[in-house]
Amino acid sequence: MSLLGKDAVGIQNMLHNSIHKCSADDKKEVFKNVYVSGGISKVPGLNDRLKSLLHSMNPTIPEIEVKTLDIGQIMMEGVKKIIEKGGIDWITKDPLASQKQH
Repeated sequence: MSLLGKDAVGIQNMLHNSIHKCSADDKKEVFKNVYVSGGISKVPGLNDRLKSLLHSMNPTIPEIEVKTLDIGQIMMEGVKKIIEKGGIDWITKDPLASQKQH
């Protein structure tokens, strides 16, 4: 594959190489939790194609899952965690703000 006149490997090769650097115990778990985000996640059929390519490169791995995360989902998870922790501690630029309220 060529990107801007330079040779580059495909995303499936990058994932395959990265995952195989994990310990044997972690590989199966990582293959079950491949996440795609950003603009590339909007490409129709990308998740299915990526899953198929990873399966062909790793036939001994029984379960490979490719999932999409969008920014809205990420933001809502962040809000959920803030609420679970009991809200927000407000930060102000004025170090004397708490004294001025009294």
